[in-house]
Amino acid sequence: MLEEPTGRDELLAFMDQQREAGIALRTISWTFRDKWDGAGRRVCVWCGRPLPPGKRQQRWCSGEKGKRSRCVEEFEVIKGDMGQVRVKLRAREKEQCQGCHLDLKALERVLEVDLETLGRPCDAKKILVIWERWRGWFGARTQLDIERAVAGFLLDSERRKAHQVALRVVFDKFARRSLWQADHIRAVEDGGSGTDLSNFQLLCTKCHLAKTNEAKAKKASAKRIPHMMAPPIQRN
Repeated sequence: MLEEPTGRDELLAFMDQQREAGIALRTISWTFRDKWDGAGRRVCVWCGRPLPPGKRQQRWCSGEKGKRSRCVEEFEVIKGDMGQVRVKLRAREKEQCQGCHLDLKALERVLEVDLETLGRPCDAKKILVIWERWRGWFGARTQLDIERAVAGFLLDSERRKAHQVALRVVFDKFARRSLWQADHIRAVEDGGSGTDLSNFQLLCTKCHLAKTNEAKAKKASAKRIPHMMAPPIQRN
């Protein structure tokens, strides 16, 4: 087994060995050794191409001004850097959820408009339209907070403004997170790769929550069935 990959091919071979051994890799952390070619020129530690002369500390290929090189980006994806995975996914999937096919850029604009609406005096109809639009996009705890704020807005006329502010705070936090997720097509614990971009897909948060809840329900059901089928314990 390889203990210290020295470049792209070696690292991919190492990952294949780990996968064959049943080891689920979510992230990889390696410091590559400096590399030179047969002519004594320093080369990129990832792809092996010669580096510009005169830069003794450079170890990777250069990117465009202010940007990472393709070698660095590829390594970051393979090692499990979720930030880089997200960037690559959005470009590959063209900003579209692979579950419901929503255009995520258009969805971001809708959320911006709803936030502006919540920042102004609203009537009950507008509040209900916003809540119905985003139902299913939140975890159970946040969803409960929203339901309380909506109910308070509708039923407590004296504190209506306070309930609207509470609702806007929840949606503002949601907007500062993400409307979409980098989803593992096959879960890592089920043998899927946590470092291979081909095992990722772009899902909106609603589809991702639905998929996660469905997977949890299946696992819970699988645990209950053997217990239900077990023969009763006979006591003397």
